[in-house]
Amino acid sequence: MKEKFFLTIIIFISIWGCSTENDDNNSFLQYSWEFADPIDLNIDKHKIDEAFSHAEKLDFIYSIIVVRNGKIAAEKYFNGKDKNSIYSVKSVSKSFLSAALGIAESKGMISLNERLTDIIDNYQSQITDTKFNEITLQNLITMKAGLDGDRNIYSNVVNSSNWLSTIFSMNLINNPGVKFVYTTPGTHLLSAVLTASSGVSSLEFIEEHLTNKMGIEINDWRQDPQGIYFGGNDMFFTTRNMAVLGLLYLNEGILNGVQIVPKDWIAASLNDYSGGIGNWSVMKNIGYGYLWWLGEINEYKMYTAIGHGGQFVLCIPKLNLIVATNAFSDLWWDEANEQETTILNIIGNYIIPAVNP
Repeated sequence: MKEKFFLTIIIFISIWGCSTENDDNNSFLQYSWEFADPIDLNIDKHKIDEAFSHAEKLDFIYSIIVVRNGKIAAEKYFNGKDKNSIYSVKSVSKSFLSAALGIAESKGMISLNERLTDIIDNYQSQITDTKFNEITLQNLITMKAGLDGDRNIYSNVVNSSNWLSTIFSMNLINNPGVKFVYTTPGTHLLSAVLTASSGVSSLEFIEEHLTNKMGIEINDWRQDPQGIYFGGNDMFFTTRNMAVLGLLYLNEGILNGVQIVPKDWIAASLNDYSGGIGNWSVMKNIGYGYLWWLGEINEYKMYTAIGHGGQFVLCIPKLNLIVATNAFSDLWWDEANEQETTILNIIGNYIIPAVNP
């Protein structure tokens, strides 16, 4: 089931108390979180301790943060990590990219109805499958471009000397707009689109219009051989900064009183365009929006960013809850799937039951 799904990372420390915290010794931006005793947020501390105790026995989990009502209720880091540890968040990067594309759309730089080859037109000589000319940005952002899945094409792309040329020369396995297939090369095309449409690199655009306004920093981000930032993978964040993305979306695009991502883009992003994907671990009725996974856990509607190996930014609006995690990610697909399933089980069996509606 993993090839249809996800990708990303985790950290050590428990915090119970009411305060704000500034890390003056940090050389990178950190959102200024508020902290609260779980009891004050109607959370059962003992059940959270159970979750942390279970996680502590595992050698691949790095961090778990529990946020409710905009405040950190609990966090813990494992296996030598701490609040300043930085991880590749793997495919959680896709959800950051989605937010940036929403901003670009609001500025008139892109339209989801535009065709890919109308924006990136310098690879026409590479195209052998004419259906490529039918792909729209809507197809790409909903994983319906017709490209094959990650297990079959990911390595071929990232090990090539020109990622875009390699993608454009591929044959599509479906007509654009027809079928959901999870494919990271498609989101790399979206990074190239953002670069071409904005006139600056994806990193520059995202820093200026998204992360700087969120009060967080992309600590690193991989590029392809031509310098295009890796659309949909390998952004590096702390777990706390990663959790700010969940807060932004729970607040309908507003942070610190500023509308950073348009509210209508947030709403559109969290609609299901997949046609239904099925169930996976404790996640039921899974769907896919604009680079966000959708579904239910314990009968609560939720949406989540997911990265290879167990990077999660999981949001449950009804509980005003965010759970952010990081984990070891340098592993094969099936092993990554096992880790992701284990972390989802900790969230579904321990953390969510600890939160009283």
